[in-house]
Amino acid sequence: GGTGVYTFPNTLTVTSSVTFLNSGFSVAVGTFVIDSSGYVGIGTATPLYPLHAVSNYNTDCFVFDGYSATGNEKDIFTIVDKDGGSSGGQDESSILKVLKENNWNNNDDGATLVELTYNAAVPSVDDRHFYMLGRAGSGIDEGIVSWGIALADSDFWTSGSIRAGATGKDMQGSGAAGFDSQTIALETSTHSYINTGSGFGLGTATPVRQMHIYGAGQEATDLTDSGNTGGTLYIQDSGSASNNGGAIIFGASQGYFAGIKSAMDDGTANTTGDLLFQTRNDTSDTSLTTRMYIKRGGQVGVGGDPGANDFRVMGGSNFIGVVTSTNTSNQVYAVYAP
Repeated sequence: GGTGVYTFPNTLTVTSSVTFLNSGFSVAVGTFVIDSSGYVGIGTATPLYPLHAVSNYNTDCFVFDGYSATGNEKDIFTIVDKDGGSSGGQDESSILKVLKENNWNNNDDGATLVELTYNAAVPSVDDRHFYMLGRAGSGIDEGIVSWGIALADSDFWTSGSIRAGATGKDMQGSGAAGFDSQTIALETSTHSYINTGSGFGLGTATPVRQMHIYGAGQEATDLTDSGNTGGTLYIQDSGSASNNGGAIIFGASQGYFAGIKSAMDDGTANTTGDLLFQTRNDTSDTSLTTRMYIKRGGQVGVGGDPGANDFRVMGGSNFIGVVTSTNTSNQVYAVYAP
């Protein structure tokens, strides 16, 4: 009926369960149990594992609290796997396993299966599967180190940058990716690569130009909508108005001065449109000027729209066109503007 202290001998032979009662001397629930198999139970009288902890309160179940130490580095918690790794002996095994039973509530903000954090900050994104937060302030290399994997859709996110290789390229936390490796395979089954050594390859691991597109195209001279699309560059304008269409522009380090533009004429069904070749006439011009038209019906116009003419050349006071020959016995023709 009173209190006292029991001192265990140096050796204690366990032939049945040993139960350490709580301060209220309640025999109904064992707060610390060592059973006859040597299993230790904390918060449970029937441990199922070598160390089995169960929380009966709305609080953290298992906490390791380290101390402030200087001089030598100390690990707060260490797991050592002694498995010899025989063939098949480690199938479906994990050194550290986190198992969430029952339902997961995606509406609970910041719910996380694994959280490694520098301070007490709580994730602000829903249902984080894995969450890691580094130092609280921005650093000189990575910035705020914070990243994770979402449980709902397995998205990988980071508030800093991605660095790969022995050291990785310093991206200053800009959200970009820096790699030491010369080749990055985006999808190996279809050979989509970024090769930083020689260029950007789509469909090939060995690009020979800054951009190299490789694939099975169409044998027909006229492209079909249902044919192969390999080895094909598709530039699509997101607009839907008349004259909208993708374009290719050409230039030098100072800027661009020429281009090829498509201009949609009819946006219904499979669509139709024209092809325009353009140049900049003067350095003060803020737009390119169309010099040659290829209409959807095949009409070609140089210096203006050909209209219904199969081929039309338009010009000013100078010669519209000159036909010459190096053979002096042939006649030379010149066409003058009216």
